[in-house]
Amino acid sequence: MVEDTAKTVPERLMDAAEKLFCDKGYEATSVRDLTTTADCNIASVNYHFGGKDKLYKAMFQRHLKYLAETQVQNVKKIMASANPTLEELLKIVSQTALAPLKTGSGKSSITRLLVREILNPHLSEELIPQDMFAEIEKLFIESITKLTPGLDFANAILARFSYDGVLTHSLLFTEFYYKIYPDMTFDELIEHIVKFSCAGIRSFANGK
Repeated sequence: MVEDTAKTVPERLMDAAEKLFCDKGYEATSVRDLTTTADCNIASVNYHFGGKDKLYKAMFQRHLKYLAETQVQNVKKIMASANPTLEELLKIVSQTALAPLKTGSGKSSITRLLVREILNPHLSEELIPQDMFAEIEKLFIESITKLTPGLDFANAILARFSYDGVLTHSLLFTEFYYKIYPDMTFDELIEHIVKFSCAGIRSFANGK
């Protein structure tokens, strides 16, 4: 049962949804499971969200909204520093995006569930509104352009696309790689991603 009674019913329901959907999956989680865990009336899911599927979507969007807002703050912080570098920018963005992979982060389950939902959707409607990440996408592309002499806007977009691919692959498969390379640490993974991505981005600027 979600015990924080200081939270609103919708907040408790989203907390319950995050726990149960991650532990049991979408199909195996009933509305009664959700309301029992959230300590609220069984009609609350429909009243506040319009159904189990809408609660499922709201749970993800709460997580994504927090991630997007955090990344905007991260990029602005780096770009406002005295001498920002591409390495510093990619390090903080990578650390935040991949934080669920750190032991004890508490968010690895919802991140894996999100990736699975994107690959094998249960929802018929769009999970991630385009405007949710519009600010961070624009800010990130402008920032890597400023930090990489010679990188034009078109190649900055392609670089962003490739960098996102590295992060998504890491979210999907890092736990698998940890089993093969048990001595690899989170910090070593971040260091590799930053070096690999910076080299790729700069190669665009050099026309290679």
